[in-house]
Amino acid sequence: MILFKRVISTATVLLAALGAGIVSPTAANASTVACNQNVEVRESDWDVYTGCFLQYGDTVQIGAQGSIWAGVWFTGNNGPQGWTTTAGSSKFPMPSARAYSLLSRADGHYRYVGTGTSFLYTGSGTYLYLRINDDVPGNGDGSFNANVQVIR
Repeated sequence: MILFKRVISTATVLLAALGAGIVSPTAANASTVACNQNVEVRESDWDVYTGCFLQYGDTVQIGAQGSIWAGVWFTGNNGPQGWTTTAGSSKFPMPSARAYSLLSRADGHYRYVGTGTSFLYTGSGTYLYLRINDDVPGNGDGSFNANVQVIR
């Protein structure tokens, strides 16, 4: 009888241990890709909707490539990083960012993206847009292609 109780007791402990492994505490913390979009931003565009809606705590990752001619005479093409100088004029969407660079907009505020950025969204919820930091959209040529991922 003692041997039988010991076998039952051991089996109960093993089943409890196995059961504990089935319920993983990390399942509640699992990240999921809420949005994954490829977006073209042409030199002639204003704010371009990315198809992504942001919620508090989302991680936003944006990577970009491509080239534009800004429409400024006697200048060449530039990539999403923009010119080496800041825009400096209130005619630009974000005067403190590099001229003709790629920007994102959430909650009405612009953020420098350049060739890539990652940030934690702490607002109450909004759509995400992309734009070139251009004072006169439509007088140049070309486009940037961005991949936008929102991880929730």
